[in-house]
Amino acid sequence: MRVRPSGRTAWLFGLILTLAAVPVIPGVALPGRAASRGADAAPASRPAQRVAGQYTDVTDPGLVRALEALQPTGALEAFPGEQFRPSRAVTLQEFARAATRAFGVTVPPGGDAGRAALQALVERGAWSEQEGGADPVDLALPVRVGPAADAVLRLAGMGPVYERWPSQQGSSPGLELAQAAGILPESVKADDAARPMTRGELVQMLYEARRVSAVRGTLRTAAAGTAQIETELGSVRVRLADDAVVVRNGRPASRQDLADGDDVVAVVDLAGRARVVAASGGLALGVDPERLVATARQALEAFVRQLTPEQWQMLLQGDWKGFKASAMPQVYDRLTEAGIAPWEADALLNGDWASLRSLAADRLAQEAGRRLDVSPDLVRSVLDSDWATARQLAQQELIERIINDVIVPNARRQGATG
Repeated sequence: MRVRPSGRTAWLFGLILTLAAVPVIPGVALPGRAASRGADAAPASRPAQRVAGQYTDVTDPGLVRALEALQPTGALEAFPGEQFRPSRAVTLQEFARAATRAFGVTVPPGGDAGRAALQALVERGAWSEQEGGADPVDLALPVRVGPAADAVLRLAGMGPVYERWPSQQGSSPGLELAQAAGILPESVKADDAARPMTRGELVQMLYEARRVSAVRGTLRTAAAGTAQIETELGSVRVRLADDAVVVRNGRPASRQDLADGDDVVAVVDLAGRARVVAASGGLALGVDPERLVATARQALEAFVRQLTPEQWQMLLQGDWKGFKASAMPQVYDRLTEAGIAPWEADALLNGDWASLRSLAADRLAQEAGRRLDVSPDLVRSVLDSDWATARQLAQQELIERIINDVIVPNARRQGATG
């Protein structure tokens, strides 16, 4: 015998069948039913989260952070649309617009925004007009890593550090400095100067460059891992970490080589830690730069007035051998009158800059040795940062002085009294 369900039982039975027929929506738990596994995952149809209120294709946390930080500056206006495309090569127009906005460079209103931004970089000294090649410059061309890094360094105030940075053949000083300052993206290597820079790399570099500052002044103390720098706006104390990159007088150095009174430019991060220190200083020889320049200019003007038409023709044709043979007496007369040795003049005429630098260092060592009453070889080893040789020569110098100034006089006095 079949039992006919009551009205209430039939209603509940129908509700159960209806619920069973409804597909389960991921992430939503129906009454009386647990949410299915993986329900917390975002559905495929859900819109992607927007980065900086705009981009939907950025997932890298570091790039997200950089984009969010640059958004208030207006730098992201160089990359319109919902897709950022971080691996795409950045164009000259995008670079100019993003860089000027990131560092607050004033761009004249109206006209072509990209061309005006590029001109603003040129006037700021951050971009060379020759980088674009043709005239007018094609703003759609990709920007190479090397020039882009150089421009960012100058915009961030690191131009004085860049000018003191030691360069080696086959290297890119700008990328080396950017890497030492901690603003170079990990995807960029020191030998990548010639390849195009990507959008993602540019944004990360702009972000990091805005997080450091260049502090320039006179070094007063450098001890216990800290340095006191006297600037035009007051005294600044920075921390010198063991891994800080130090350059002194155009050569790689260490923290211990910094001396009180050095003219320094330090690249300092937000934590007050000096990542890079470029210093210059050393022996003061009483040289008047203005007088030296004026004397050189007068000697050059007098020499030019004596050039014959034939000598001018040799210069225009690049006939250095013929010009040297023809003008040697005149050159030697003028340069030797100014105190330049003949071999120094010969190196100058031949464009032998390596020999000229060496001769200049020898001259400096001779003068410094005379004024300090030490051997020129000792001074030269110090100038070359050849500390092993300098230590050996200093020991010899000390032994000789002890013998000549202490032992010998004492022996003579004892002999006289004995």
